[in-house]
Amino acid sequence: GASFYTAIRVLSFDDAFVDQFVQLWNSTFDPAKAWDFVYSNILYLYDMVFPVMLRFVPLGERARVEGAVDQVLTLIAPSYFAESTLAMPITRDLSQGKRTVLQLWGGLVKRNYPPQPISKPPTYVGQRLSHLLPDVGSGA
Repeated sequence: GASFYTAIRVLSFDDAFVDQFVQLWNSTFDPAKAWDFVYSNILYLYDMVFPVMLRFVPLGERARVEGAVDQVLTLIAPSYFAESTLAMPITRDLSQGKRTVLQLWGGLVKRNYPPQPISKPPTYVGQRLSHLLPDVGSGA
């Protein structure tokens, strides 16, 4: 007989990171603390596991990552995740929660860290899964 196997990737449900980052920023307005949060909770793993990144954007160097924030935001965009071999991380294991924190932090960087509160963007499980399901309404 023939045997069939399938592999399913399940990303961690770490939406709590978003709340933690928003609370950290709103209580301190401190760019250094925001960077420490982003590096410690998200970028550190990729910095250690994928040293090839040192040639492009050294993930452990705040000034270099801030200088490449537009590129980072482009490469972590959900559209790149689904369609491009240039997506970051290439292993496709960046959860929605971590992506959202990077996007919030990137927005702060682009606006030169304004000392203003940020808010958690609305997210819904249906939105997260919608790109995986066929559009049954259109007959696709």
